[in-house]
Amino acid sequence: MDVMYERSVTVGIGPISREDVMAVARHDAQVVITDEAWAEVRKSREIIEALADDQSPHYGVSTGFGALATRHIPIELRAQLQRSLVRSHAAGSGTEVEREVVRALMLLRISTLATGRTGIRDETLRSYVAMLNAGLTPVNINYVWGLNDAQAQTWMHPYFWVTGMILLMPVICFLPVHFVFARLMPQARA
Repeated sequence: MDVMYERSVTVGIGPISREDVMAVARHDAQVVITDEAWAEVRKSREIIEALADDQSPHYGVSTGFGALATRHIPIELRAQLQRSLVRSHAAGSGTEVEREVVRALMLLRISTLATGRTGIRDETLRSYVAMLNAGLTPVNINYVWGLNDAQAQTWMHPYFWVTGMILLMPVICFLPVHFVFARLMPQARA
């Protein structure tokens, strides 16, 4: 890890600069969220809280996602729906993504979350920022379909890894997936 960068990067409701991304990704600059952004995050969370108890369908709150968007989720299962979404995206196999790339994308996700358009809880954004500021960068991997490193890869966003860590899901369950499959199916890597 580089020596601590001497400046911090302030994230608000507007865009961040390329220089800010480079400072966090390559030099471990600290991230600070503006008061305006915190106010927007709280405002959007209040909207989600209201929708979560509503009987009417609201995409991703009281319905499934994607192909399951028309499936209504009962109120008592909605918290489980959110946890299941994180779990379903926090597994994969393939080559490790470079630390600075993951840090850059974590900052971009923080910037998106700080706009107040996502409905997340304060604690989620605080945890995300705290992890980035502490230098805790998840080992992110490219998901390789068919376990063949030569095939096209779909990058798995660190948001799901970080959220999984925040939810206290044992990351150790996800990391060995590639190694297990590589041992069970060595011909897939050929």
